[in-house]
Amino acid sequence: MGVKAKVVLAEAVEYAKETKSWKFSTCCCCGQRFSDEELNLEHIKSAHLGTLSEELQSVVPKTVPISEIEIGDWSPVNVVAAAKLIEDLSRNDSGNKGQDEGKSQDLKLENLPHCNDTNRGMLIKSIWVLLQLFIEIECFAPSHFYMLLDLILEMLKNQIPEMLLNQRWMKTTLVSVWFLDEPELESVQEFLIEELGISCGLQGLYTSCHRDKARRGLTIPHESIVFRDDDLSHLIPLLDETNELASRSVDDIKSVGQEYRDNIVQWLFTGGEPIGEKLKEWEKYREASKSLGMELFKIIESEFHRLQNMCETKCKYLRHEKLWLDMEGICMEEDKRRKEISGNQQSFRSLLLKRQKDIEKEKSIDEMGSLELDIIESILKKAQADNDIKMLFQMHIDQMGGKCFKSDATILATNAAMQQTWNKLKMVTSYDYRSIVVPLLKTFMRAQLEDMVDKYATEKSNAEIEVLLSELNLNAKNNTGRGGVDARQGQGKSKNKKKKKDHRKAKEFQATGGSEDQQEQTSVPAAHGKDHPLNPEVVGPVTPDELEQEERELTSKAEEECRVEEHRRMLARHLEYQRQIENEAKQKRLAEIDKA
Repeated sequence: MGVKAKVVLAEAVEYAKETKSWKFSTCCCCGQRFSDEELNLEHIKSAHLGTLSEELQSVVPKTVPISEIEIGDWSPVNVVAAAKLIEDLSRNDSGNKGQDEGKSQDLKLENLPHCNDTNRGMLIKSIWVLLQLFIEIECFAPSHFYMLLDLILEMLKNQIPEMLLNQRWMKTTLVSVWFLDEPELESVQEFLIEELGISCGLQGLYTSCHRDKARRGLTIPHESIVFRDDDLSHLIPLLDETNELASRSVDDIKSVGQEYRDNIVQWLFTGGEPIGEKLKEWEKYREASKSLGMELFKIIESEFHRLQNMCETKCKYLRHEKLWLDMEGICMEEDKRRKEISGNQQSFRSLLLKRQKDIEKEKSIDEMGSLELDIIESILKKAQADNDIKMLFQMHIDQMGGKCFKSDATILATNAAMQQTWNKLKMVTSYDYRSIVVPLLKTFMRAQLEDMVDKYATEKSNAEIEVLLSELNLNAKNNTGRGGVDARQGQGKSKNKKKKKDHRKAKEFQATGGSEDQQEQTSVPAAHGKDHPLNPEVVGPVTPDELEQEERELTSKAEEECRVEEHRRMLARHLEYQRQIENEAKQKRLAEIDKA
């Protein structure tokens, strides 16, 4: 295991010891590591991005819940039949003397009479789908809800009986859509698409939202690394292959149930990419993630500044709207007083001039005071009569409401886009040490097992060679022993024959009366010299049979030695061939596993 591998494994083990987890996130800006993704995002927001002020945060609209449109059956209602039901309900309730005129009991939604108007039904369903999309991407604010409701009620004002308009659910829910005719439904659909859909970029946001959900749904499976006795100390020996404790990890693997050994071997030899390549991939992935994280952070910065600007703009709109409402309130109080008291009436213009003088008398005029003076001056220039001033009030208030309506759509859309970018950043800056630790452990275990197999095969081969050589040496010794005994027996017989022959010659010589010199000459072989010294054990000449016997013994010994040497060579060739076959089978098995 290389130095880099040891460093990475040591880092992973140390982290897992502290957090009891392999997952972590790193800040793309400063590199600080966190055990939780959300903590990392909070760190980036507070330390590197910043947050909205309380004032700006207060103007970020909430979103309407999906429950607001999950009411009843979104299909067209028969207006005539519904009005009749209301009349019947009111008639049955006419005995109540205290009931106010124009009021009636609420008709339950489940009792509304629906009709089979195909065109109206399709338009109502289309409106419901649009509303569902806006709510799903969190781009439907309460201001959008109430503006849409006001638009629908304004359309229905002169089309349905007042008893229906006074129903509680008609003024608080979007059930009123069900009562619209086809042209009005088309207008509502157009309003949602053009006024709201374009402002928030509905199509792009919806597509991006679904992609974001699909990405969050994707999970990368990692093999488990189980903590033993709530400790990871058993991984430390893996950092040094020479450590005597390292073999214990392999022994632990060997002790696993026999029924799982094939699965373990297949697991070890699957995905056998060189660990050097794995480490390079791990380093490249970390570097690429950091680079991509910085790009996403820059996008978030841009979106955040846009969100700040939009919130500041909305605050400005709200301040303008409040001033217009306050001035309208002054005039409405005078209008109410006129109805109560007939004399001493003041025109709206005079009231505005008085308010202008009061502001100018103040020693220091703040921003709101200056803005109010500008509005009063604008009104006095454009309108003189009370009705004209009323219309001017209503026009500017509606205008400010429309601007806030679009601001809410833009703010929510920017917020939604920002959230999607945050989700991408969270994915990019999240890591799992198991993606590199598992290959490291597999590489180490595979190397250890291969070394054990090679060592076992070598020891077994050497033992087989020793056994065969011992058998060959034993056979050779036995053959050599038998040859020596035969040779000694042959020499003994030759000596006995020689002694008998000499004894006969001595008797014959005595019978013929020979001298001592002749006897000595007979006893000494004639054919001798300095190249052929006398053998003290041989008392007579060597016969051809004896020479032939000695030659056979030497030949037999040489042949035996040749046979032993040939056996050794054959055994070595056989073992080499056997190793070659085993290696080929091993490589073939590894290739099949890698392919699988």
